[in-house]
Amino acid sequence: MIRLIFLIPLFLQANIAPFGKKIVIKSKFAKNKDCIRCHTDIYEEFVSSKHFNSTLNKDKIHKIFYNNHPLKKTKGYFCAKCHNPTNDNKEAISCSFCHRIDGIKKAKFGLTYTISKEKLTYFSSKTYNQNSTFHKSKTNPIFKSSTICLTCHSPKDKKELVKKNSYIFCKKANITYDKSADCIKCHMPKVEGSLTDRFDSATHSFHGFSGLYNANELLKKYIKINYDGKKLVLQNDSTHNLILNPIREFVLKIDGKIYKIFTNKTNLKPKEKVIIKKNNVKNVEFGYYVINKKLAKQIKIDSKFIILKRIKFDR
Repeated sequence: MIRLIFLIPLFLQANIAPFGKKIVIKSKFAKNKDCIRCHTDIYEEFVSSKHFNSTLNKDKIHKIFYNNHPLKKTKGYFCAKCHNPTNDNKEAISCSFCHRIDGIKKAKFGLTYTISKEKLTYFSSKTYNQNSTFHKSKTNPIFKSSTICLTCHSPKDKKELVKKNSYIFCKKANITYDKSADCIKCHMPKVEGSLTDRFDSATHSFHGFSGLYNANELLKKYIKINYDGKKLVLQNDSTHNLILNPIREFVLKIDGKIYKIFTNKTNLKPKEKVIIKKNNVKNVEFGYYVINKKLAKQIKIDSKFIILKRIKFDR
């Protein structure tokens, strides 16, 4: 019986590479499966994220927009810089890609990234006292700010606007944002769980990247809804506009009926409030369509209403 107790942990470790075994990288970037050996919690979060599912064969909406883009015939898959930087349809934005970014520089439209030539040197915001058995770990200050996010999620893409058949491509909404804001604080918050299986840490940065597609429960707290019996107050408590992409649509429902629709033209700025004078409010729902209903109908895709926050008032 004692023997069985010790055999179970050894069996569970069979899928984790032992110390000293080197990773052989045959392509430009290491595969995600090489990271799961040590970073199991982070890997499970990452595979649920939009970053992991950014390719044409995984993202149905992206595929529809690309196939209808007027520049497709002349420029090919020019979306690859952000949607498939590894040129791998299975692992487009991989762990190794992001963690090999070693610098940021200005580009024609906003910012772009540079990639380290060292295949097994990975960067992050952490200060390391030791290296992994499998790779070198280095601290890079760009991982401590939102700058690295803006290489793709940049509010400076206005010149990339192209219209055809009323589609809007590669265009961010007119964004108002707090310049001291930090994307990482809200979209990669600290969550319980160890950074690695090789040593214990109480928390790690969330790698599911909370947003409209994934882990939106982490963003609920930035939508404030208060009611005093006479007036309802809805506030965007985030550090940027409510809508960052013009294809989105947010909806406020009061007692089952649509009361207000928020689009790029009727956006809520950071900390902005909407005050509604109304008696006997019992139920409030605030949610969104990833693709607004008009555009969803046009491109023939089902866009469902997703509730971000629901509150019942007993009065």
